[in-house]
This record gives sequence, structure tokens and C-alpha cells, in this order.
Amino acid sequence: MKLYFHEKNRPEQCTKIGLSLYDWRKKLEHNSANRAILRRAQDLRVVFLEASLFDLLNTLNSAVKESNAASPQEKIHFTDSRLAMIAGLAAQCKESSLSNVHTLGKCLADGKISNLRFKKLLRTDDDEAQFRMWRRVLNQLDNNVNLAALANALWWWGDNTKRALAYEYYSALQGSIANDEIEDVTAEIEEEE
Repeated sequence: MKLYFHEKNRPEQCTKIGLSLYDWRKKLEHNSANRAILRRAQDLRVVFLEASLFDLLNTLNSAVKESNAASPQEKIHFTDSRLAMIAGLAAQCKESSLSNVHTLGKCLADGKISNLRFKKLLRTDDDEAQFRMWRRVLNQLDNNVNLAALANALWWWGDNTKRALAYEYYSALQGSIANDEIEDVTAEIEEEE
């Protein structure tokens, strides 16, 4: 399934699926009890028990169907821990972060995520450990991150995503490469998937 929350090389351009994630996040703002539970979730087990996760599942599956991102038989499954991570971390994001259009690596570099913490994040493959690590990172970023870029990274977490994220992060730290050049290289890496 080709599930992308933003256009492959344009983090500022959300797909229909990405826009549906933003819509779900905005609705969650009005359900403070569910949002609080998701924000305080220390592990994915808690997220899996929340009705908001079912809402996100239905919202994304409708968007997938509308955008023809998958065959009619394909859909996102409730048991997918990537979905739970996206729900738990999206609840943590500030509403103002919905307008953040920077690449995820730039958000991490600008937010002063240390090189040590960044490398530890890249080495994390276990879903529970990754969820806890991202929660710490978001706290350090004052919960302000490009939500579509975060969702893409979580959904496609693997070697190519890690390489692209490393390129964005180190390029942003050095400040020597223009944002559109970062996006071009990131797109090349993602196309290898």
C-alpha cells in the first residue's frame, strides 16, 4: 500500500491521507478526555485501547479509498503498531504544529536534539522503544513538528527513512544546504523503497 501523508519530496504538501490525519487531530482537540489519555500513554498498549484510534483508522481508510492509494481490498489494519504510534504522537503535537512545513530532520536539528539522542533514535527498531523515544523527542521540541513528516517517518520506518532523516538532520545542522536540495536528496532516497 502506498500510504504517504505528504507528497514524497514536498513535506509542505499534504496528500488526502495527510489532510485526513490533520482533520482527525483537529477533532481530537475537542475531545479533551481522549486526547489526554493518548498524550499520557506510556506505551502502545494504552493507545490500542482508545476509541480515538478506531476513529483514526476509519478516517485514514476512507482517505486511502478516496485517493486510490491501495486496491479496494487493501486497508490499514487496527493491529498495526505504526498506526498506534501515529495516533499517540499526533495527540501530543501542538495544534500550531499543524502549520509546520519543515522537513522532520530540520525540525529535529532546529529543536536542538543532540547528535547522541538522534543516533539513539535511528538505532531504535522496537515499536515500544521507538514510541517512548519519539515521545521524549517531541517533548524536547515543545511538541512542535511537521505532523505529516512525522507520520511518514513512522509509517515507513526502515533503512531508507533513517538515511533520509539523517541527511535532513545533518544538512540542517550545517546549514549549508538549501531546503529544496534536502528535499530532492530525500526524495531520491525514498524512491529506493
